[in-house]
Amino acid sequence: MKLRRSFAFWAGVLVMGFLAWAWWDSLGHGSRWAAGNYEVHSSRGGVLLLRNDRPSAQGIDRGPLGWKREGDLFPRPFMMRGQGVPDTQVCATVSGDTLQEIYREVMPYKSRAAWVAYVPYWLMVVVAGAGWSGLMMWSAWRRRMALVPGVEIREAGKA
Repeated sequence: MKLRRSFAFWAGVLVMGFLAWAWWDSLGHGSRWAAGNYEVHSSRGGVLLLRNDRPSAQGIDRGPLGWKREGDLFPRPFMMRGQGVPDTQVCATVSGDTLQEIYREVMPYKSRAAWVAYVPYWLMVVVAGAGWSGLMMWSAWRRRMALVPGVEIREAGKA
């Protein structure tokens, strides 16, 4: 089977194209989806998953980011939990430049049930690309084995 007729090839092209577009878009725009105590944000080069103390305003929001991009193109992933520290000394403004610095300042004052996880798009591209490459190599190996005389490849679930 030629590569242009491979479903796995075109599905991979679609997934990688979407991830590249989402990464590029997140550098200048922010998107937010919220339901109950959970939120998903796409901004600053990655996806931010949140569980808040209280329910957020539900719905979907999108708009340009109100800051000049000066951060790293390849930010590090992180996960943090709230620590339940009384918020008597919370500042009105947060001084962090990166998302990790901002949440490092904010999360101690959230309840222990609150958490935040950040997955950068570059990591998603690497993982999806590795899986796609593995699938394509496995598919090529199966095609080659099908051409070798005396080699029978059994389908899963068939005797």
